[in-house]
Amino acid sequence: MAAIFGQPNFDALVLHLNGAEITYGHFLTTLVSFLLLAFTIMLLVSAIRRATGREAAGAQGSRECDHCKSFIPVDASVCMFCTRDVEPVVPG
Repeated sequence: MAAIFGQPNFDALVLHLNGAEITYGHFLTTLVSFLLLAFTIMLLVSAIRRATGREAAGAQGSRECDHCKSFIPVDASVCMFCTRDVEPVVPG
């Protein structure tokens, strides 16, 4: 990752306030590094899910409850969230 973006280094950033020295640069460097790593992992996982066809697997077996708008299994006859009766969807 450092080869693509370069190693972020904000360690020299310091805020002088009423005679106090607040060094926020190290925190900023760590935060930027974490966000870049998290974004890279998210892209990698997304690409793997898309390649294996598992991206929409959860959406195929669920539907929205008419009453509380929560997602429930397609063949459910009672909503597990609001406990109201729902008509099961008959595949066809």
